[in-house]
Amino acid sequence: MKDASYSGLICRGFCKFYKEGKEDLYCGGYNILKKNLTVEEIQLFSSLLSQKPSFEGLRSSTAFFKEFICERCAFQSDGCDFIEGLPSPPCGGYVLIVGLINFFYS
Repeated sequence: MKDASYSGLICRGFCKFYKEGKEDLYCGGYNILKKNLTVEEIQLFSSLLSQKPSFEGLRSSTAFFKEFICERCAFQSDGCDFIEGLPSPPCGGYVLIVGLINFFYS
């Protein structure tokens, strides 16, 4: 079951696929963020991201992200168009994690 505080920040804030009432499903990024960051830390980090991160330069790191984020995703059983290189946006957890990586390492 999703935590409303986390889903409000991660899912509603960053995911184009977010639908109210899907509280029993969450992406791999949501799981990683919830296990490692407090709600306050996510609020702070999300406020630091002035714009949605660019993912084009990160497609070469797809194997790493697929193992680190996507393998733990409840939606992975249906496949992931973004990771497979199709023109689709990534999930909210992925957006926030990659945004943080870009912010701290650029």
